[in-house]
Amino acid sequence: MASNVSELDTAKSNIIELFTHIGKIYNSSHNCPADVFWNCFRDSYNANPNGIDGKIRILSIIGENFIYKDMIDELEGSPNSINAARKFSRINGPGCVALKKPNITCLKMPEVKEKQFELFFADKKNINMSSYKVDAKTQLPVLYLKDQKNAL
Repeated sequence: MASNVSELDTAKSNIIELFTHIGKIYNSSHNCPADVFWNCFRDSYNANPNGIDGKIRILSIIGENFIYKDMIDELEGSPNSINAARKFSRINGPGCVALKKPNITCLKMPEVKEKQFELFFADKKNINMSSYKVDAKTQLPVLYLKDQKNAL
């Protein structure tokens, strides 16, 4: 009976050893599709020549489809860049080029026009001064233009 127990123990240890070796061989030769995806995505993200804007565009493609924590863990990226990619995706669409914003140029009003403007608003013929409403910033009464329409 003792020999049967020792044979059983050796058989059990042999089976455990075989399973561990098979598991190591299987894991080394078989890549999980998710691991392949994350490795390829990480490589393209890191090799991007377009700087941070290009990286945000790449991240915006998958930004809304994956959990925030998974993206940080798998891509080893900063939470700020992932958050920026999600915003970019919501505004411009996943992977799209950022919309060009119009250039706004401001010109200062010439002094002559500014004086004419002040004279126009100082003239009682053109404005009504509010007796109860005050501008919060300047603490001056609000001015309303008078109705200049003539009866038909």
